[in-house]
Order: sequence, then C-alpha cells, then structure tokens
Amino acid sequence: MSLDDAKQCENLQKVLEITRLMAATNDLGRLLHLVIDRGMELLDAERASLFLYEPETNELVSYIAAGEKEIRFPADRGIAGATISGGQTIHVPDAYADARFNSRVDRETGFRTRNILAVPLRDHAHELVGVLQVLNKRKGSFSDLDISLAETLGAQAGVALQRTRLIEQYVESQRLAAVGATVAGLAHCVKNILNGIQGGSYILDRALESGNVEHRDRGWALVKRNVAFMSDMVLDMLSYARDRTPVRAAVDPRGLLEDTRDMLNLRAGRSTIEVTCEVAEDLKTVSVDATAMKRCLLNLAGNAVDACDKEGGRVALRCTSGADGKEIIFTITDNGRGIAPEHLEQLFSMFFSTKGSKGTGLGLAVSQKIIDEHGGSITVDSTVDEGTTFTITLPAGEEVNS
Repeated sequence: MSLDDAKQCENLQKVLEITRLMAATNDLGRLLHLVIDRGMELLDAERASLFLYEPETNELVSYIAAGEKEIRFPADRGIAGATISGGQTIHVPDAYADARFNSRVDRETGFRTRNILAVPLRDHAHELVGVLQVLNKRKGSFSDLDISLAETLGAQAGVALQRTRLIEQYVESQRLAAVGATVAGLAHCVKNILNGIQGGSYILDRALESGNVEHRDRGWALVKRNVAFMSDMVLDMLSYARDRTPVRAAVDPRGLLEDTRDMLNLRAGRSTIEVTCEVAEDLKTVSVDATAMKRCLLNLAGNAVDACDKEGGRVALRCTSGADGKEIIFTITDNGRGIAPEHLEQLFSMFFSTKGSKGTGLGLAVSQKIIDEHGGSITVDSTVDEGTTFTITLPAGEEVNS
C-alpha cells in the first residue's frame, strides 16, 4: 500500500468514526461542537466555525470553537453567506484578498484568518441547513483531498443536524404536553379544594347569622380540612418539582413511625381506624432524610387510612432491617378496599387517583421520587376487598446501628 493510499484509509476511518459519533448524539449543542472539533482535527486546521441557516429570517447563526461568542448576521454576507447563496463549496487561499471576506470576527477576536474552506450543509431533502467553515490549514493551503473530506463530513453533519433538531422539537412538544397535563391536573385539584372552602364558608356564614353552634363547627372544620388539603398539595408539588439530594442522618425509626401515626390521627380525626407501629428490636437507628421520609410515609399511610372505609379498619406501620443488614425495609399495610389490578400500573403516575375529588394524584408520585432519591425501591401488593401492602426498601447507609 502506498503512502497516499494509507493516508486515504486513515482519513476514511476518521470520517467513519465522526459519523458514528454524530449518529449517537441527540443534543444539538454537543453535535455542533463535535462537528467543529472533529472538522479541525480531520483537516489539520487552526480553527473551525459552524453556521446554522435560518431561512425564516435569512440569517446565519455562528457557533465558533475556542469559547468565542455567538454571532448572528444576514445570510448574504461573508464567505459563509456566499456559500449559502451559491450552494457550493468555496475555497479561499488568501482571505484578505477576497472581497467577500468579512473581517469583523477577526477584529473582534484578534484571530488572523489566512485561508478558508467553506462547505454547505444539507439535510436529507437537500435543503440548506448551514455552513461548516474551516480556517487556516496548519501547513500550506487546503488541498483537493481536504475539500473532498470536508464535503463528506458536511454531508453527514447536515443530516445529523436535521435529525437532532427533529428530536429536540419532539422532546419540546412532549414537555409542553406534560406542562399542559400538569396545569390541567392542578386546576382540577384547586377547583375541588376551592369548592370545599366555599362550601365551608357558606355553612359558616349561615351559622354565624343564625347562631347555630353545630353548623358553625361543621363549616369551620370543612374550611380547615380543605386548607390542609391545599397545603399538602403545595408541599407535594414542591417535593416533586425540586431535585434534592437526601440529607441522611441517624434517625430513630420508632420516632419516625410514631410521628407519622400522630400526624395521621391529628389530620384524620378517625378513632375507628387503628394505626399501629412496630420496629425490629435490633434496629436502633436508620440512615434517612427524616423530613423527606416522613412526607413519604405520611402520603402512603394517609392513603392506607383512606382505604379503610369499613368497621375494624387497621393500618400497620413497620420498620425492619434486611436479612444481610444492608437494607432498611418499611412496610405500610392496611385491611381496606384494595386496589384493582388495572390500576396498579398507573399507581405512581402524576395526577392518577382512585379517590376522585378527595385525592390530588400527587402523593404516590412524590413518595416514589423520595424513595428514588434515597436509592431505594417501592413495591405494592394488593387484593381487592382484603387490603394493600406497600414495601419500601432502602440502602442502610453507614448510620444504621444494630
């Protein structure tokens, strides 16, 4: 194999590698820098720029290597503009001798352009999407082989740019759809809460006019219950929206479960449902974020209490250690109505609720997020009309003392 043949094989391998990397990149910013950096390397150039063409405004937007700022200018200016206008590769051996050259960037950056190779980028429909511009061949000027390599790279980059833009457009449409669903879900929850507050206020007003103490107490209780409901919803939304690293500390598991039970009793005011706490004797402390885990347990235990709408309702909160001592296991068990099999897959989805207007559909989604942040998992086992058990498994961490 001759030296030229070996060089061509090496260049072909480089182009194939760049193509593979572009195909694996779905982020537009990373793709732009990949094309710029690999273009410089492939063509042994000092600098490269990539210009995206915006046909709506007939402008070029530059993305330049080495930390230089983005520049936007009309698509009929400079060598890049001439490349878009003509739709052909342009090779300029002496930049300052070419009337089309715009020296503005050199003046602003202090860089001195000697020679330029500008290649149009096209999508799969052969529509212009941008220009790859490579500056200053390190040794001499750009050769015919350099032009061929640049055009090959440009052809691959144009299609990759189109694909990445389509992916980003799809992701953005999905994000907007999710925002719309979130707003709709929140609006529904807020409407139900406001209805409850308005109903309680009406009863309270009538009671104050008539002096009826029983109606006064009933109206005030309805207002307080819906204010608490609104408070829970806001806290759940904040927990779900904010990425948070758990602040682990050694926590008494019995105190954690008893606090959850006491908050349930205070909130629900249901003496007919028995809530018990049980902690393994060998488990003295657990390593968790106490505030976050209390919110998680309260959501799950609150659902368990709501599910016990019959006489003899029982909810059991338990904490044990795994068989190897490397896990913490919380279970929340009730003997309530259970969960229908067709609802199990949707259980942890945002705004999915089996409680109608009594639920926000946020509690379980927030609980799962808190558990994920702890590096744990949650499972559910349920039988209709018999009851449900949620099992939380967390890594024990370093603060667990047996």
